[in-house]
Amino acid sequence: MQSVDHLLSGLSYISPTLFLSEVTYKKTSLVTTEEDVFYLVAFLSSAVSSSTGTNSLDYILKQNRRILDFCKHAQLRFKQYLPYYTSQEEWQTHFGSRWEAFVERKTTYDPLTLLAPGHRIFQKAMSTSC
Repeated sequence: MQSVDHLLSGLSYISPTLFLSEVTYKKTSLVTTEEDVFYLVAFLSSAVSSSTGTNSLDYILKQNRRILDFCKHAQLRFKQYLPYYTSQEEWQTHFGSRWEAFVERKTTYDPLTLLAPGHRIFQKAMSTSC
């Protein structure tokens, strides 16, 4: 496994403390660890379309995957935003104990699943046209 320093060489931003009140937490679909403080780490990579080196999209995506694998292996609790989840099961894991509330809100406010289809969280509702 590669060293943390190497994996984080493209690190762009760390915000060490973000606090959420109980009220705010219950009204958002933001999912964090169930603690008052969490750390936000953001990578702002830029790929060059013609590149095959360290600034190529393929390299950056592989680097992101290595970072996620490192976190899993080290048993760090983390959430990925703008993730590449491909199944509802992965989304359920992402939302954890807040999954039921998320589904309820989706059913209430977007019953036809028109919003955010690219996230592949819910199957598109079947058309019932005559």
